[in-house]
Amino acid sequence: MNVEIHMGIYGVLSVYMIRIDLLYKMNELIGKYFLNELTSGEQGQLAEWRSAHPDNEAYFQDIARLQECKVSREVNLNAFIRVNQLNEKIRDYEYGRSIERKRKAYQYSGAAALLILVLFGGVMYGLMGTFVPEKDRSVVTLTSSRAVTGEKRPPIIFKTNQPYKRVSLPDGSEVTLRAGAELKWMWDFHQQYRTVRLKGEAFFDIKRDEAHPFRLYANDSRTEVLGTSFNVEQSEEAVRLCLFSGKVKFGQVSVKEEVVLQPGQAVSFSEKEGQMVLGDFDAEAVSDWTRGILRFDQCSMPEMVQKLNKHYNSDYRLSSNEDFSKLKFTGVFTDVPVAEVMDMMGQVLHIKTVHHGEEKIITKLWE
Repeated sequence: MNVEIHMGIYGVLSVYMIRIDLLYKMNELIGKYFLNELTSGEQGQLAEWRSAHPDNEAYFQDIARLQECKVSREVNLNAFIRVNQLNEKIRDYEYGRSIERKRKAYQYSGAAALLILVLFGGVMYGLMGTFVPEKDRSVVTLTSSRAVTGEKRPPIIFKTNQPYKRVSLPDGSEVTLRAGAELKWMWDFHQQYRTVRLKGEAFFDIKRDEAHPFRLYANDSRTEVLGTSFNVEQSEEAVRLCLFSGKVKFGQVSVKEEVVLQPGQAVSFSEKEGQMVLGDFDAEAVSDWTRGILRFDQCSMPEMVQKLNKHYNSDYRLSSNEDFSKLKFTGVFTDVPVAEVMDMMGQVLHIKTVHHGEEKIITKLWE
């Protein structure tokens, strides 16, 4: 067995390759493995390579973990980032070779990366621009012997329409996104600051790293922490932060005004009024959604529809021709599809949903 086979695949990030063809071959075999196209001989080659170095097995398991995301609410982007970085290095070492050579080599090696992108339908790559509200940053990308200065790389974007979805940041911090939420960060995430931007609502459990403070931007607000857990709800009109543990600094970027919160405190910032208001919060009510819980406590119909739409990122509305003022609902649902929730409410409240195109209109069956 030659020396290149023993080399850990992640080790290629820091060494020059004698034979890049081997890495092409291993990527090809991994791609064929997940497409169930390996021959018996190729199965033996892949098994030998996986057992030759711990890094090789780690690379294989990263791709396997991404496959599991199809049926899980747990999403770990670290594996995707490691695999993508490696494949970028492979492409960079091969810079200057013919297009036909690359096309042939990537027929299956691209299959592994393509498989990951398909599974990660919520991770969108495009020219979305930098998201840090201060000055745009230029990223220096080292590409083999080339250095492309000033090249801007697109951010990583994660969205979800599920009631909740857990995502791991590159530093191991955990974020739970609520339905309709969007989280962005740049590829150079772990630089001076660990910076993200949020639209919608999310719960953050941030690992402590005093050398790299964590910064969250939402509208014109900025939250800075070292290590803590908190919930942030962003809308076009306002931002509300509820602190569960640790300490955070919360402020308005444009006027550099900040407050320091203690656990159990909440702060709201209104875009229209431009001021911050401190208060407290009900921890259970704020965090219910992170466990898939939808709770109604003598809710009026307008309140019920508002909670329903927020939890499922849906678009139900009450019929304007009927009086729902006497109807109230109490109940708790955990990880229940919206269709089942509406069916239960229909039986209790004698209501139904009428579909007009994309509109979902709630009407009464009888008084």
